[in-house]
Amino acid sequence: MKGDVSRAIISGLVSLVGFFAVVFAAPAALMGNLVEIRASHISLSVMALVLLMLAPLVFPVIARARRWTLFTAGFALFAVQATVELTLRHIVRFEVSGLPIALVGAVVLIGAAPWAAFRPGTEAEPVRAPLTKPATATGWSRFVTVLPNWILVVAAAFFVAVDLLLLQT
Repeated sequence: MKGDVSRAIISGLVSLVGFFAVVFAAPAALMGNLVEIRASHISLSVMALVLLMLAPLVFPVIARARRWTLFTAGFALFAVQATVELTLRHIVRFEVSGLPIALVGAVVLIGAAPWAAFRPGTEAEPVRAPLTKPATATGWSRFVTVLPNWILVVAAAFFVAVDLLLLQT
């Protein structure tokens, strides 16, 4: 069961990374522009990777935490991210074509949904039936598991379209 939770967290976070890559680079790629990679982007990406690696270890603590603790931790994380962005955003490290970033992000984003749908998994419910064998995931539960990934795909397409419309004005 712990492995299922970890896989679900990792799947969601990997989809989110793909989403941000697509939204960040696709408008520039479609307009034929270069993307500026800034020190803040690098720092925030490293922070995201560290959080991604720590997620399975921290999840049990998060599940038991009180609301005010979660709110405070979320606010502190947001404050750190905002501070990094505001202090390092003016430092451009290099420029690259947006196409490779957008393509890799799209492959990760679109590939995460089928991976989540077709990977083997169970729906273990040890509290309800501790002595029975866990049931295999049903079609409905797989749909609910995959839905966030596809919402991110649709949201990425929406945000890229909005960016393109705004860039043309």
